[in-house]
Amino acid sequence: MKQYEVSTMLESVIAFMNQNKNVQKLQLINHLRENGAFEKSFELCSKFIEWLKIQKFIKISNPFYGYLKLTDKFLEWQKESKSIYISEKTFQTIQENYQLLMGLKLIRKIIADEKGLDLFKVCPNYMLEKLAFYQPDSIDKVFKISGFKEWKGDTQWHRYVEAIQEWKLKQNNDYQLSA
Repeated sequence: MKQYEVSTMLESVIAFMNQNKNVQKLQLINHLRENGAFEKSFELCSKFIEWLKIQKFIKISNPFYGYLKLTDKFLEWQKESKSIYISEKTFQTIQENYQLLMGLKLIRKIIADEKGLDLFKVCPNYMLEKLAFYQPDSIDKVFKISGFKEWKGDTQWHRYVEAIQEWKLKQNNDYQLSA
């Protein structure tokens, strides 16, 4: 199975973000492409940024403008300077289906409104991104994702699982109809 060694790309991300203030995802993707990352593939560079978010190497510091920020975890990696490899299968499983993520955010908003809570107290963005990435179709699978079992928010996981199940069913039906 093909693997991508991404350490030089990670160093490039750090350098770019340290040199530029208020970096957005598209700027970072273009920077990686200009430097020849993933043979200048927009899709793979975009999925790489999503992988960085899932791994908690970067986070969105300003959701309104979409500015990205390096995390302490990323800076720790920089000190250790270990090589990191990403398998092709990992990239294939990163589904940038914003429809699913937006649906999960809508569920969170409904729960927050019902309970009178802030959105981040119901479920932080990084957890929703992990749900969209792993697409667990049962509560047991949700709790196998790192950090989910320990989360104390009033999240109502079953509502997210139901949405993921419906989304998967729709994806399978759309695929079967077009085949």
